[in-house]
Amino acid sequence: MTGVTYSVPGFDIAKKFEIIRELLPQAQRAGVLANTGNDAVRQRLSIEIPIASRQYGLQIDVIGFRVAEDIDGAVAKAKMLGVEALAVVAGPIVNSPWNRVPDLVAQAGIPAVFDQRASAQAGGSIAYSIDIAENARTQARLVDRVLRGASPAEIPVEQPTRYIFIVNLKTAKALGLTVPPSLLSQADEVIE
Repeated sequence: MTGVTYSVPGFDIAKKFEIIRELLPQAQRAGVLANTGNDAVRQRLSIEIPIASRQYGLQIDVIGFRVAEDIDGAVAKAKMLGVEALAVVAGPIVNSPWNRVPDLVAQAGIPAVFDQRASAQAGGSIAYSIDIAENARTQARLVDRVLRGASPAEIPVEQPTRYIFIVNLKTAKALGLTVPPSLLSQADEVIE
């Protein structure tokens, strides 16, 4: 078996909290908005949240939902808990339509770091994600090797090597945030 992963356990969620810490250095409480009906997501969160909490000195609440109809309530719960920023875990429910969750968290006045470029383009504060096009090229390269006779068992599973960081300044300004120059200098794209 071979392939390309779409996430790196211990890195993806932690990077979102690193960004949150830099964006909001005084923040005490953050949250993760995620589909807790997904076993893989639940397992990943149970491992990564305690590590990120210690590493970035944040109380991190997991704010879960299982179906699309629960997302409004989950965002309201985040607001009620006093969450100062959210890390949003992508998934079919979150990503359809692209603007739904960015609009909800912006209306609640909560900055959020999303997994998908399209979420920032749809109004999310920040997106930090793998470069999906690069991942697709890597997958195509692996398929080509197998079709040319390589054994999948001899080709290691590859992890993403390129990430895209997008800052939506328009949304940040609407939320009353000043994005530090250190974050802007890292951005691959700035939406104004």
